[in-house]
Amino acid sequence: MDPRRVGTMKENLACDYLQAKGYRILKRNFFCRNAEVDIIAKSPENVLCFVEVKYRKDDRYGKACAAVDHRKRARIVRGARVFLSGKDAYWNMAIRFDVIAIDGEEIQHVQHAFYAEE
Repeated sequence: MDPRRVGTMKENLACDYLQAKGYRILKRNFFCRNAEVDIIAKSPENVLCFVEVKYRKDDRYGKACAAVDHRKRARIVRGARVFLSGKDAYWNMAIRFDVIAIDGEEIQHVQHAFYAEE
């Protein structure tokens, strides 16, 4: 199967998972120059979450969560900053960076997976 199609399917699965937990999806696939965020959602606790979705069919190349390296984290943080710029409604909200790791059929939601580095 086409990797993009698999990625879209796993992002759909992640959105369904988050919505079942009470999250409201605000934006999917937010792209800007040198930055990207898979899912931007509001948690039931009113926290603005920037979520990276990673999928691994098996652990031949390691676990899905381990694939979110420092370069990927930096791109997500840049994307979050761009998303927040000019959106005054979100500035008073707490934010966090999460990872939805999908290893085979297992879904793991890692809250506070990393922090924005100054």
